[in-house]
Amino acid sequence: MKRNPAFGNFNGIGGDCTNFISQCLYAGCGMMNYTKDLGWYYSSMYNRAPAWTSVNFLFRFLTSNKRQVPLPVRSILLS
Repeated sequence: MKRNPAFGNFNGIGGDCTNFISQCLYAGCGMMNYTKDLGWYYSSMYNRAPAWTSVNFLFRFLTSNKRQVPLPVRSILLS
């Protein structure tokens, strides 16, 4: 299995497992939440929410989300 070239490589800097899980979740829903700092999104290696690569932030995002789909925006990554 090869790395998805649409997403950065976080090996060696932590977060690659959470990056993988985020990609799986995104593949299932096709939507991101672009709320700065508290959302869940990936635009580039340097423009992403902390929840995309940090297990603590992803856990907080997933467990504190009270909406069925929190402010979704279809991303160009799935286009």
